[in-house]
Amino acid sequence: MFGNSGGSPAYQKIEYLENTSSCFIDTGFSPNQDNFRCVVKVERNNYDIDRYILNVNSSISNLCSIVWRGGNSYWRYKGTSSTESLAPGTYVLELGNPSKINGVEFRINGNKSFIGNTEHLTLFARVNSDNPSGTSFLVGKIYYVQMYYGDTLVMNLVPVRIDTTGYMYDTVSGQLFGNAGTGDFTLGPDITE
Repeated sequence: MFGNSGGSPAYQKIEYLENTSSCFIDTGFSPNQDNFRCVVKVERNNYDIDRYILNVNSSISNLCSIVWRGGNSYWRYKGTSSTESLAPGTYVLELGNPSKINGVEFRINGNKSFIGNTEHLTLFARVNSDNPSGTSFLVGKIYYVQMYYGDTLVMNLVPVRIDTTGYMYDTVSGQLFGNAGTGDFTLGPDITE
């Protein structure tokens, strides 16, 4: 078990958070630098349509998202889209320029800017101010999420639990992010160190 100093609850690291309903995480993080990139380890075991792994739904059209749809993934970065084959399975995905699937690079040469963005990056769903309850929920597992400006790690989210409730814990800031949707995350097994 680990936790913050000052008498806060102890958090148990777990392998993943799994969504099977309408759960999502609002990271509270608004990418606002053009060298933003994000790395996520994710698993999905079925085919269905429009399931968001991560999203920044900004007034700046198509600013940042990865969507799983059938056997493909749809990537949006700085206003430009790319479609990549992505069968059900477990992947490490990096959204940036270049973007990567399990370390294999492809280019998304977007021309929009993150400068001025105030919308939060969300996990497991597409969320915006017009629909704060979320839509297009990922049915799958997220193992970790790392956000960078260039090579500087600005947020490192790892799944944890307090008792039977799942969260994402940011090892950089020490903040805990809970389910902003409905239902409950399914918890992965405890990680013992």
